[in-house]
Amino acid sequence: MKYQMFNGELVGEDENLIHVSNRGFRYGDGFFESMRLSNGKLLFSDLHWKRLVLACDVLRIKIPSDLTPEVLRSKALQLAKANQEPNSRIRFQGFRSGSGRYNPESSVLSWAMVSEPIDEPTYSLNKRGITIGICNGHSINPLPQSGFKSCNSVPYVLGSIYAQEHGWDDCLLLDAEGFIAEGTGSNVFLVQGKALITPDLQHGGVPGVMRTVLLHEAQTLGFEILPQLVKEDDLLEADECFLSTATRGIVWVGAFGKKRYFKRVAEQLVKHINAKYIG
Repeated sequence: MKYQMFNGELVGEDENLIHVSNRGFRYGDGFFESMRLSNGKLLFSDLHWKRLVLACDVLRIKIPSDLTPEVLRSKALQLAKANQEPNSRIRFQGFRSGSGRYNPESSVLSWAMVSEPIDEPTYSLNKRGITIGICNGHSINPLPQSGFKSCNSVPYVLGSIYAQEHGWDDCLLLDAEGFIAEGTGSNVFLVQGKALITPDLQHGGVPGVMRTVLLHEAQTLGFEILPQLVKEDDLLEADECFLSTATRGIVWVGAFGKKRYFKRVAEQLVKHINAKYIG
């Protein structure tokens, strides 16, 4: 039997817990966190908790006293054990409880958690580099909720559809001024020599947990860290390009149009993170 968790309690996956009046469903009044459990350990849980707190602060949702960083870790492990998935992708879905329309009747956090199995405990680099393009159908704009993953993922859904329509594996989303902001659910990195370049997120884009980890670890390895406004020309001049997510780690980009990329730094970072955080 497969389990899910609702407000800290294990329930069967087939149980229908979300009513059509749910505020996350009805108004997008909530957020989510995608996390990775490796060998029974919730990776980077402090960073995920920090972003969870930020989401609740921005949305003015009160975190119940029985939900703490320690409880988040223990509940993720409890769910994984129940599903016999020591290596898994954990999705935490938070939303405002209660009903009401635009004026909510409650400001208390309710939450659900589900898990999906992952084959290996360590991060691994994709053997075939993915192909990417640039999405010109819509833009990413800086908003108060840009600092976390809100329940409104329409820009990323449309971006993924745009990539499919153009025969790419993924695409990069632009901000309102035409600079590269992020991927469809990932942050973007370019390598030029010993410099690691990533879009400045002041113009939009989510500050991903793995982005934070990579910026710190790359600096310890001697790379120059350059958050900046990134243009299409920068993609063409880079030695490497890769995407980052907390669950997949690093995704090597093999091609942008006719441009081809190496993967030496991506491989180095994956090995370093596995050795330091997973073992």
